Amino acid sequence: GAQGQQITIDGTGFGTVNGTGVLFGVNVGTANQNTGATADLWTASQVLVTVPANAQSGNVQLWASGPSGSNLIPFKVTPTLNSVTLGGGGGIAAGFTLTLAGAGFGDVQGGSQVWIGTVQVAAGNITWNSDSSITVTYGAGAFPNIDGIHGVYVSKRQPDTTYSSSNTVNVNIPP
Repeated sequence: GAQGQQITIDGTGFGTVNGTGVLFGVNVGTANQNTGATADLWTASQVLVTVPANAQSGNVQLWASGPSGSNLIPFKVTPTLNSVTLGGGGGIAAGFTLTLAGAGFGDVQGGSQVWIGTVQVAAGNITWNSDSSITVTYGAGAFPNIDGIHGVYVSKRQPDTTYSSSNTVNVNIPP
């Protein structure tokens, strides 16, 4: 799910009283980067919760009353692309940039990708500014001969080495 999206967790034995919370990004055997959230709805068999900002892929774990959490439920944060802004003057030339704004990109590239149409942007031309901002700078091999209208999207590498792609935002790249 995407950050800010409400998700449903189905199961049994959750109890009828809202538990102490839901943890996102729980990983076994690694330094956890847990992000907590309070459930929007909690029943004995279903929990509705909004994926918090900065939630990371890994596992989700419910914490009801008691000393331990539920089993770990695999979960992938899907990136969301809100806008693409052109910068650096007109046309594809030295200094031309695309700034991608959204959420769930991850703080580092970590094998993730940026695509313009069917062209994968060379990793050396991508700067991961934050979990919500990426800058693509034109350079040799970055995105040759792609003037015109193209869909831009982010493909995030997940901990299990699969990829989750964001929605596509169309941008008109001048020649």
